[in-house]
Amino acid sequence: MTTPASAADAQLIAHMTRVATTAATAVQAIGEGDNAAARIAVDKLRMHWSTLRHGDTRQLQTRFGRAGSAEGAEALFHGLQVLATCEEVVKLWAQQGFEQAVGRGEALDEAGWHAVLDHLLPLRWNFECDVLLVHGRMPPELAAAIESRGQRRSLLAGPATDTPLPPGCVRIEDEQAIATHFNSFKRLLPKRHVSLDVADGLLEPEAVRRMDAFVGTAVQNLRMSWITWGKHAAMWLRQGLDNLPAAATAPDINALGQRFAGRPAIVVSPGPSLSKNIAALKAAQGRALLIAPLQTLKRLHSEGIRPDFAVVLDSHDHASAPRDFIGDIPDAWLPDLIASNSAHANVLRRFAQARTYYFDAGGPLDQLLARAMSSPWPALSAGSVAITCLRLAHHWGCSPIALVGQDLAFAADGQRYAAGAGRDAPAPQVLRELPGYHGGTVQTAPDYFLFHHQFQSLAATYRAANPALQLFNCTEGGASIAGFEQMPLRDMLQQHVLHLPPLPCVAPPTGTGRSGVRQREIATRLQQAIEQVQRGLAQVASSAQHATQAHRGPAFLTRLGREDDALRACVDRVQYLMEERMQGFDDVLTRWEASEELADYLRGSQRYRELAQAAFENLLVTLNDTLRRVQGRAPVDAAASGPVELAA
Repeated sequence: MTTPASAADAQLIAHMTRVATTAATAVQAIGEGDNAAARIAVDKLRMHWSTLRHGDTRQLQTRFGRAGSAEGAEALFHGLQVLATCEEVVKLWAQQGFEQAVGRGEALDEAGWHAVLDHLLPLRWNFECDVLLVHGRMPPELAAAIESRGQRRSLLAGPATDTPLPPGCVRIEDEQAIATHFNSFKRLLPKRHVSLDVADGLLEPEAVRRMDAFVGTAVQNLRMSWITWGKHAAMWLRQGLDNLPAAATAPDINALGQRFAGRPAIVVSPGPSLSKNIAALKAAQGRALLIAPLQTLKRLHSEGIRPDFAVVLDSHDHASAPRDFIGDIPDAWLPDLIASNSAHANVLRRFAQARTYYFDAGGPLDQLLARAMSSPWPALSAGSVAITCLRLAHHWGCSPIALVGQDLAFAADGQRYAAGAGRDAPAPQVLRELPGYHGGTVQTAPDYFLFHHQFQSLAATYRAANPALQLFNCTEGGASIAGFEQMPLRDMLQQHVLHLPPLPCVAPPTGTGRSGVRQREIATRLQQAIEQVQRGLAQVASSAQHATQAHRGPAFLTRLGREDDALRACVDRVQYLMEERMQGFDDVLTRWEASEELADYLRGSQRYRELAQAAFENLLVTLNDTLRRVQGRAPVDAAASGPVELAA
């Protein structure tokens, strides 16, 4: 038995039909030998196919296999069949065109470079977001071909020349420039990258390979960050807004850190190798700053070692089963807490007898408050809390900085954590390899592999800015981390820590002036955000009014287009505050932009307005409630409970 297609299914069916029609047009043009028409059709196919998510076809196959519409089943089957045929035809066409272009042995003209791009770019290439990496000097003909294809993100790893670069192309000199550029990317995210070497052998093959690998890793890092953002942004925002009154009036982490400049810091992570040298940390207490993720606290407590600060990065409940990293540790033993402003309330409650200092973890709330505070929280966002600890020690000006228990790999028995620390989980199905601390290679998880890359990138950045900074890896196991000098912990302590006088008790900033200023600044920023959302609601109404007149002629439709563009700009300005709704916006936008009939365009416009109005109204309530709570909280005097008592 079949059922009529739902509205969502109908949109997917229509999109699949467009993909199949475009594929058939490409096959026909190739068969007729019309390369120009074939290229246009193939690029249009790339656009349609890249926006057809794999989950869409999988979802349709599942539903239509049970009791979907006959129309949907037929459209899906036909579309997939046409695509399979088209893919083979296009591959053969691209290969032949490439061989003809390069086989002439002459400098390529623009048509020749088009043939190279046809051969290079996969059929699921998205010209709007995927990344093209060019090595060497970019010929003007290649630049023209890239621009005419609409490629929006290109990197040139080569010398500066007088040749104008195509729009969206950035010349990069090193890995740091790549990382900085990728951090500026917004939606849509790249899924793929391809490399084109036009250096005629003038570049070292190893340098080309290394740059390619770095761009590939940067794409993975970016996607992992945004996938994490998509999964957790709503929780980060909800908990961050709940915590904001306390964070706005909390003692200043920047003033606190000024006391530790030039002192050694040890980041105590919970990796398996921690069991080898944890006892040596007792001698470091009171002389080096001990900074530990929550995951290490139980093991440190059992060894009689109290860190100076505990750090929590993510927003999960790490004070309750099954992720309880604090357990029955007495509240009075717990050190002061360095917390992201979206930390879970149960974690913050466990540290109620200690002080809590907040930092910028790069979440939605941090974007809201960007540039709002005259003394902003330090930006310590990272993929791993251990990297946040490293960034904190560097922010405070500590030197040297040593890593302990930072294996970034599995132990021989498959464990991720030292006994009594962390919470072990099953090993992933896909494993990666890293260079070992003691030589050879070690096995690691995909997320650890990316964290390893981030540690190395930070080390390179810190060393470039301050060659005198000393970074040590005293893990004595796990993975080797480039940029960190390997040294047994006892030797590092003997050379850099044990001769130092004890760290004194450090009085925190006194009075409420600083937190009072921050409280007023945050309240002002919240009021600005409220006004921004109100303008968005006004734009929804304006767009709806123009939509009623769009059928009257081209001029009225053009006005509606301008109103819709303005509405999309309003959504873009606050999208980080409503991430849980953005997939719905993206789905509507994908179909809307592909519409070719007026009726389809107007339906897309209406659906987008409906989503925007619901999102804005919900956000307005949330921001108004948060503003009232921030304005109603009294600032905290950080000195009220005495000095910061560092471990003795």
